[in-house]
Amino acid sequence: MENTAANRRCASIASVLLAMAFGVTASHVGAQPREYMKKPSPEELYVAFSEGIQCPVPLEHVVNSALVRSRIRRKPTWVYDETVLFANVRCMETRSLNGRVTGLVYSVDVSFGAFVRSEPGAEYSFDPVRIDVGKYGAMGTTSLDDPGRQFLENSLRDQVESALVDYLRANFDL
Repeated sequence: MENTAANRRCASIASVLLAMAFGVTASHVGAQPREYMKKPSPEELYVAFSEGIQCPVPLEHVVNSALVRSRIRRKPTWVYDETVLFANVRCMETRSLNGRVTGLVYSVDVSFGAFVRSEPGAEYSFDPVRIDVGKYGAMGTTSLDDPGRQFLENSLRDQVESALVDYLRANFDL
């Protein structure tokens, strides 16, 4: 029994330390519009999603809404050597000393990249390389109530929109 209480105490302390490390939402750390963001058909963009199971945020809906507001169609298929928007969100529950879930620590990562052939000119390659360039991200803590979920959704939306603004500037005279 004592061992279980000690384990919970250690887990709670680790959660608090993690929450303190991620305590403030990071600002846009991405780049200005760059050459790698330019595409021959910029009005459509392929998006790759990665979402943690504990995250109470509709990642795909948030990204699709930002694309619609930007007048960019979501490309249904991916093509080698073409710019991709990566949207990732990860969450971890925080707990009180008595083991009660008190909130979330989250990480949002939005970036552009491309999968390039490992052998230039090869028709097929089974060794794609992801080149991440121009990251947009945020980390923080939030509660599990409706305002907390809205805060997380807003944080994700802000990062996606920052990335799309740079993408639009790179591809259009804005």
